[in-house]
Amino acid sequence: MITIQHLQIIDKVISEGSVTKAAARLHLTQSALSHQIKDLETALGLKLFLRSGKKMILTEAGRKVVESAQVILPRLQYLQEELGHLKAGKSRQLRISTECYTCYNWLPAALQQIQQQHAQVNVEIIVEATQKPLQYLEQGKLDLAIVSKRLPDSPLQYKHLFDDNLVVVAPAAHRLAKLKKPLQPSQLEGETLLLYQFSKDGLSYAFLEGVHFKQLIKMPLTETILEMVKAGMGITIMANWAAKSYATNHALALIPLDHTLSSRSWYACFHKDADDAVRGMAEEITNAVSNEKNVPKLAS
Repeated sequence: MITIQHLQIIDKVISEGSVTKAAARLHLTQSALSHQIKDLETALGLKLFLRSGKKMILTEAGRKVVESAQVILPRLQYLQEELGHLKAGKSRQLRISTECYTCYNWLPAALQQIQQQHAQVNVEIIVEATQKPLQYLEQGKLDLAIVSKRLPDSPLQYKHLFDDNLVVVAPAAHRLAKLKKPLQPSQLEGETLLLYQFSKDGLSYAFLEGVHFKQLIKMPLTETILEMVKAGMGITIMANWAAKSYATNHALALIPLDHTLSSRSWYACFHKDADDAVRGMAEEITNAVSNEKNVPKLAS
């Protein structure tokens, strides 16, 4: 089997031009270095060098080993440096996502605060994990996820970020917009409902189970959902703070739901055995969320 030491030896023999110089650079005796080359050739069943006096001429097999060494050794050196930086706290790659596309309206501002205070942190938003953040987290494809669900008996830890309320969004002239009290789920019966996503069992919101809708339409983009609502193609349910940022021209009505049904909590979620850097980042996001004026707070 070819080892890292073998690659280093072959690479040094070529770069230094002789076994003697290579041995000196690697702090080995010339005899020990020569034996290692011969042992490797025996193990491979191939000659790596043609020996002509003191000259070492590469064979085809030798050239392939050198070509690989020139790729692998620098990568290993880079890896060692990166791990050293991590150990010293000089750099950190943080992969983050959220279960709701609308959260990307405020998340970048919160992350900007963090990076201003911690220049060594490189934050990468994994957009493709948006619809399955907990699955990505459990698979090790994320370091931290922002979610509104807590899984029981999970190897994950949840840190509370903020609370919000859900509202029904309908055209301003819609029958539901004329009601004066917070809506009960039964009052949505027969409507066409547009949502970001549906759970495996049907609706994303448990309080809507048992309500019979005319049609359920899955639509992952907030802007598209609200344009369809404006056009009278259905209603939707979303966070009060998310809907407010779009409902500026009186074309839409934001109708409260019964408070006990609509209150929702958001969490920064990470593995229970996450390192101090991830835990510290969850704390920083919590602070950034509480300080950032564009981040949602509990809606009335």
